Amino acid sequence: GSQAALEGLLKKLHDNGIRGVADIVINHRPSFNGVADWGGWAITLGDRFSDGTGEHGPSHHDGKFDAAPDIDHRNQKVQQSIGIWLRWLRLQVGFDAWRFDSVEGYSPELVGLYCKKSEPAWAVGELWTDMVYDDQGLSYDQDKHRQGLCDWINGTDKTSTAFDFTTKGVLQEACKSCQYWRLRDSNGKPPGLIGWMPKHAVTFVDNHDTGSTQRHWPYPDDKVLVGYAYIITHPGIPCLFWDHVMDWGEDHRRKIVDLLKARQEAGIPSDAPVNILFAEHDLYLAEVGMPPKLRVALGPRGAADPDWSYWSECASGRDYRVWVQRPPVEVKSP
Repeated sequence: GSQAALEGLLKKLHDNGIRGVADIVINHRPSFNGVADWGGWAITLGDRFSDGTGEHGPSHHDGKFDAAPDIDHRNQKVQQSIGIWLRWLRLQVGFDAWRFDSVEGYSPELVGLYCKKSEPAWAVGELWTDMVYDDQGLSYDQDKHRQGLCDWINGTDKTSTAFDFTTKGVLQEACKSCQYWRLRDSNGKPPGLIGWMPKHAVTFVDNHDTGSTQRHWPYPDDKVLVGYAYIITHPGIPCLFWDHVMDWGEDHRRKIVDLLKARQEAGIPSDAPVNILFAEHDLYLAEVGMPPKLRVALGPRGAADPDWSYWSECASGRDYRVWVQRPPVEVKSP
């Protein structure tokens, strides 16, 4: 659509209390109709997908993307141009926040620079790297993987959050193989980024690359709601996938909404503490908040009913149940 149509859409979002997030693809740059709107000066020197004549050859700062020319981010003119463009997207078009695509292609310090230049309300980076495997498959200890996410966030000077790929990988393996013991690390905390930097962790079940039509790393279809029962009840910033909400039927959407209502009713913040009571092969049970505001059970074994004077069940489905704390009973004086 046109710029006017996009601006109109963003205005409607704002009128309904919703912020608009723009997908910022600056790791690589394709040409449109055979014509690139930047010249070769902005592309890394010697890039094999273009006639790049930039100041620097490809490095970890500039991508090495295997399908399109890599931008020379160390070029100050490139940095200035991207900063101007981001400010235009925010101040003129009306976007509020950024999703930085494929950030393994350029240094986190540059993301920090671009955020400081454009001042978004929020930002998230897509750092999708290989998890740790051993002879048995996915390793229990994923500290190395989530440390990479922490290092990237710190590299941005904490101007950006990151998608919690560690949690996705561990959670989908736990659900697929009925190995819920994976959901507690050696220190008794959640094993993903949410266990270390929850306020900077954006949790998700699937996205347009991992699931949907591409299915590069899909979550088990029959366990998707179990995944949402985990990420929506736990710390971090849960992210919903359009397909799961809009294309999988009304019953599926209603169950996701029930989980969202539980989080809202319990008032779970992004950095809520988690007390993991059980993490065994067929049962995961945790209480979230301090004092506990929400209780969640995952797995086929099922958890025993809690103290009904304290807890009220508010969401349930195959292999998951969620309770929230009952409101205190008001005792009127005689």
